[in-house]
Amino acid sequence: MAQQTMVMGQITDRTTGEPIANANIVLRHSTDGAATDADGFYILTSTDSAAHILDISAIGYSPITVRIKPFQQAALHVSLRPQPKMLDQLVVLPKRNDDAYLLLRAAADGMNKHTTTSAYTTAYINNLDAGLAQRKFWKKIFANYDDTTSLIPVYHHTPSHTTSAVLSAVRYESLLTPVLQNIDFTDKSLLIGNNACPNPLSPTARRWYNFYLADSTDNVDGNKIYTVHFRTKNPYSLSFNGEVLIDSAKCKITSLSASIPSTANINIVRQLSLSQTFADGSITDERRQMLLDFVMHKDSAFRKIPTLYARSRLVHNSDILPSDTTDEKFANATDSVILSISKTRFMRFLSFAGTTLLTYHMPAGYVDVGDIFQLFSFNKQERFRIGIPLRTSERLMRDWVIGGYVAYGFRDRGWKYSAYVQYQTPTELRHLVGVRVTDDYGRIGQHTFQYFLLENRRGRGFGDLTTSLLNFMAKTTDYNPHRHVTLYTMHDITPNIELNAELNIGQTAMGAFDDEGLYVYHKYGQYEYFNHHTALLSMRFSFDDRKLRIHQQRIYLYGKKPIISLGAELGLYQLCSQRYRVYARLHATLQQNISAGMAGRIHYALQVGRIIGAVPYPLLNAFYGNETYSFDRYRLTLLNNFHYTADAYAELHVLWNMQGLLFNVIPGINRLKLRELIVFKAAYGTLKQHHADVIPFPVNYMEMEKPYAEAGFGIGNILSVADLLFVWRLTNRSDHSSPTWGVRFRLHLDL
Repeated sequence: MAQQTMVMGQITDRTTGEPIANANIVLRHSTDGAATDADGFYILTSTDSAAHILDISAIGYSPITVRIKPFQQAALHVSLRPQPKMLDQLVVLPKRNDDAYLLLRAAADGMNKHTTTSAYTTAYINNLDAGLAQRKFWKKIFANYDDTTSLIPVYHHTPSHTTSAVLSAVRYESLLTPVLQNIDFTDKSLLIGNNACPNPLSPTARRWYNFYLADSTDNVDGNKIYTVHFRTKNPYSLSFNGEVLIDSAKCKITSLSASIPSTANINIVRQLSLSQTFADGSITDERRQMLLDFVMHKDSAFRKIPTLYARSRLVHNSDILPSDTTDEKFANATDSVILSISKTRFMRFLSFAGTTLLTYHMPAGYVDVGDIFQLFSFNKQERFRIGIPLRTSERLMRDWVIGGYVAYGFRDRGWKYSAYVQYQTPTELRHLVGVRVTDDYGRIGQHTFQYFLLENRRGRGFGDLTTSLLNFMAKTTDYNPHRHVTLYTMHDITPNIELNAELNIGQTAMGAFDDEGLYVYHKYGQYEYFNHHTALLSMRFSFDDRKLRIHQQRIYLYGKKPIISLGAELGLYQLCSQRYRVYARLHATLQQNISAGMAGRIHYALQVGRIIGAVPYPLLNAFYGNETYSFDRYRLTLLNNFHYTADAYAELHVLWNMQGLLFNVIPGINRLKLRELIVFKAAYGTLKQHHADVIPFPVNYMEMEKPYAEAGFGIGNILSVADLLFVWRLTNRSDHSSPTWGVRFRLHLDL
């Protein structure tokens, strides 16, 4: 077989980052060459051993020359500089005018809503650096395929709101799912992930776009087809550049193509381009392309890390789908080819790192190590704690999980443990049953329903990575021992309705008197227990939110529709051989991501609850504060832990991400892709004194006499990974037991 030189890549505008179509890539002193497609991509092959110089040119741009090595495979991405003057060619640009916009609006008003009934999506490894392409891993790939578009897809997506990973070893779906959504240009606003993007077909599009009447041609019927270009007024905001074709006889839009500028304020996605055709109210999404970064490209040391190239095609009727995209053939092709790629060291590392960050369990063959926050920690009761957490992996048992941990505290010199066994049916809907035995410390005032807002919780019940890390080292004091056996079951009634039940039988510590005779909730090594048994029932109602399942662990990927959770608990407790007393707890939460258009998105979470009957203080609801320098979405930032408790309570958490609305228009600053953040939190609760008749309140227990509120602002997406917030307390400012203002941060990855 003759040796072959292969060069692939993309040609873009150095100023705007937009792809350049019809650019010429020619091997000097040969007859071999290529031209870029509408998205700027090209592939050039040659068997000429003397050709080693590439001439790259495009109308309106300064040409460049690049030397290459013959008979090598390389990825070459080039940015061309626009020419200030043109001598031998004439370039005519259309004038921005209102006629183009009025024509577009007349055609857009005639469009009807549609429903796409079938779709398939594929993802490819692409965007390889020339040096990386010479490495052993990529040489093996190029030895079998003449270009990267020949690679078998590793991801499959259908519009039924269920995602399936073909390979469990390579979990790309968590990265692709927020972006691979049907983008409907008949909507007034578009969502890319949860980020709003102005629709060039909307009535308010002139606020964000300039429109140009660029061309007119005759179709086969003799009708005029007008071409209208639209260009974003701010290439740093999340918006499109593209063109629309309009049939003058029918005054209807026949097709639309659009792409996001590379300078847009969005993470992970390096390029997104779409092409849609319209006919009789239906839609065909012919092309959606994305270059998804594994790592940030801020540091040149990481420029050789490849990205994912995703391509999708949506059609209106299922019979239009090519036969080779059926699930069976798709899976068979993937198993036979990509399996060898997934076993490489690089892919194994990506799988290991991604799974650990998502689940907080480290894969280790037939077992997983984790929850990793159980390995060691610091707290006031134990001072230093070390543990061994393990569970069986999906490699050993797919439907069963056996796990737990053993830990030792060096201050109280006590062993703690937890063990569980659970089974989940191998069905699309989750049906899970399990049993857990625990003898360990738990947070005072914590109850199961508080996890409604912490569905993707990390560590020892914290909802944010930064909070988990800082509390991991904090010597907090709001823990007391508990022992219980738990039987639990989780069922999906429908993809949007979940039913969970739980039965707990055990004991909870109620504290002791300290050396000064004051009643506190801990005295190291000395605790009094009371019997405590509960039965819980909860339901979760969602509306087409997406869920990622990794070995019986569910991770929720929130959309823009509300999520409602309801819970009821019936409990029994017994103190000092007295008779059992009964109480009940009701709890409800509502949370949602709301699109504010180009002003970003607002996330709010509201939770309310009430305890019926008198209970000992460990069973009351505690308003959890944050005694670290982290910012947690669901914790009161400037409140100490366990500062207020209540039997009837309400909390509101609001975070407004303005998506760079102001920063995107500031020269220089707009290149940093920063985002404005506004936060508001409020809480209020009442506490009846008859609870003190059961067990005296500890000295630090306080009733909230008036509503607590705090607000602040911040800068988000710093270096694409961090947020910095400044928060002030609006009420209770005379209480100096906790700070009245503060600076907080969090590590946060977002699209």
